[in-house]
Amino acid sequence: MQLNVEDGGSRRCISVQLPEPTGEKSEARKAGYETISQITRERIRRAGAKIFEEESGKLDGCKDLDVGFRAYKLVDTNFAKWKADSSLSEDELVGLFSDLSDSADDRARPEALLTEVLLKLGFSLSEKIETINVEGLEAFSVADGLVLAYLDEHMTPTLDQLRAMVAKEPERLVILEDAFKGNDELKTNLVQECRTRNVDLWTA
Repeated sequence: MQLNVEDGGSRRCISVQLPEPTGEKSEARKAGYETISQITRERIRRAGAKIFEEESGKLDGCKDLDVGFRAYKLVDTNFAKWKADSSLSEDELVGLFSDLSDSADDRARPEALLTEVLLKLGFSLSEKIETINVEGLEAFSVADGLVLAYLDEHMTPTLDQLRAMVAKEPERLVILEDAFKGNDELKTNLVQECRTRNVDLWTA
């Protein structure tokens, strides 16, 4: 970060840290840090805050200064998984299909769903991601509009809102399956809109 400030560069780096527990009687644990990875994130925050403070006092200020970072951890999928085997009874299979009626975990944040979707689509964790408003819908624009994603299951978009997203002509449009709330007509109309503009539709 310091070198980027000094010469206007755009260097990036990836730090991988196992969530190793801090010693039970260590100063880090006393300070509230339960894992080494928590300390790593805090060090980056403090380094960024120090640079920002130093640069803010200069004549040219903090224009375009980026001291932020993204942190990810390996967790189970946020999407429904098929867990069937030949030993399941008919009633158990019916219950399984019922559980799969929701494609995503209700507790999952849209940002977490987006991360998983992008990895499945072959994108890296360092892609440029922006939150944009499309006719009242909060959507994600990835890689300067290459991918447009709507991942909010709590608000069903209207056909006009979906048309507005398609009109932006992303290479791929990602819509959370749960957002349709079982409205097959809405989904069918969206498929036709995407075909008209040669937009690849992907439901998650």
